[in-house]
Amino acid sequence: TPLFADGIVVKTKTPVVATNGDVICNFVSQQYLLRGLIGLSSVTGEQKYRRAAFEATDYVLENMVNATSGLIYWGPHVYWDLKTDGPRFDPHNSHELKHDFPYYEFLYEVNPQATTRFIESYWNAHVDLDDPWLMFGRHAHMERPGPRGKVKTGELAFTLSAADLFYAAGFLFSKTNDPLWRNRAVGLAERFARLRDPKTGLAPAILDAHDPTFDRQTHRLSLGHLGVTVRNLLIDYGRRSDSYALGQLYLAETLSGDSAARFREWALEDLVAYATYCYDEENRAFYEMRRTDTGERIAFSQMRVFPTHAAGHYFSYPMRFRGNRGLPLLFLAYARGYKLTNDKRLKETVEKCLDILDIEEGKPATLSGVADDSLKSDFAACLIQGLLDLYEADSDGWYVEAAQGVADDALGHFFNGDLFVDWPDEFPRSRLNQSLPLAMLRLYAVLNKSLVALPQDVGGYGMSATHPNDIS
Repeated sequence: TPLFADGIVVKTKTPVVATNGDVICNFVSQQYLLRGLIGLSSVTGEQKYRRAAFEATDYVLENMVNATSGLIYWGPHVYWDLKTDGPRFDPHNSHELKHDFPYYEFLYEVNPQATTRFIESYWNAHVDLDDPWLMFGRHAHMERPGPRGKVKTGELAFTLSAADLFYAAGFLFSKTNDPLWRNRAVGLAERFARLRDPKTGLAPAILDAHDPTFDRQTHRLSLGHLGVTVRNLLIDYGRRSDSYALGQLYLAETLSGDSAARFREWALEDLVAYATYCYDEENRAFYEMRRTDTGERIAFSQMRVFPTHAAGHYFSYPMRFRGNRGLPLLFLAYARGYKLTNDKRLKETVEKCLDILDIEEGKPATLSGVADDSLKSDFAACLIQGLLDLYEADSDGWYVEAAQGVADDALGHFFNGDLFVDWPDEFPRSRLNQSLPLAMLRLYAVLNKSLVALPQDVGGYGMSATHPNDIS
């Protein structure tokens, strides 16, 4: 087949083989590869990269779609085994997207009918389309026909899954001009916007479908032992400042008129709230959750978890929250937000991020300010992309110089002269879905004053810290 394996063994240049013998192709985990190949053809004029991306995408849309559900075999619970040319499920046969932001522009170019059918099936499988609040579940059965029907109590609705849903709907509206898709994109994002606490502007990132009205203010941080009786998983309070905000900002650029303005305003509100309530001046650190829904600071000694989750997937003891995890991704969100809004509050937060990252005018920019446990190639890409966004916003050449310094340092850490890797000086395997090559292409185009159009880094899959909440 023309499909790509997810990884390459660096020494042998052969596909990575999983412990069960499968050769994994998870196409949703190859969207940065697609963007990089398209960008490489655009920069070099050599069309073999675009052809390879086209052939793989065409094969996926023709052969890797379940005939009953209309869903593509991809995501965190399903992949395609290249040895058998068939699907595998891990640990269950559920479809799920979480801030993956597929490269729909290219999928649509390859096969507009199949891409449209997938987005229709995606919404049909995950969202209760009869619910005025568009309640959804992050999981959908890969092999059941839609419509989904009522979302059951106990199912989780992640904001990161919501971002993928409104991202897909907004994209399809941009292509079809069908107001149904505009209304779905705006409507779902609006439901989450209405969950904000009126005092702080902060909102939860994981909802439990206890309440079919979905937008009531009872959904908030769970700190019952502090007298705050609200429903939400503790760790995810105030996490709408990175990938979720970037998804909103993408639609603010893609759409037009009132729809674009609303996505821009919602992203601005999320970013300003996080900068206001989740930054600790004394420690010079951003925390994913440091305050209650009334704005009061939460001490580390007060951190507790639900007994039902104490030893589960989301929590373990002891719990410790560390600041500035995934800071480069946060920086990218604020830099892009500033570029699109020119809001001085976002610029102030950008400057705080750069100060923590030890990137300042007059000294060579490097990755030295990135915490060791966050020093991965995708975060180097975040810094380069964010610095170039600032250059576009302010026309200050220093940002380009800083981006070049970060890129030079990143090459020393993540490139062996042949392949890119995720972590510094660790070269057993190369993951194909890296965002650093795309950032390098953008920097190359800027340095060479090229007007070539490159795919945008939306800020999706691969850009999160390995353990963004640092539960240890």
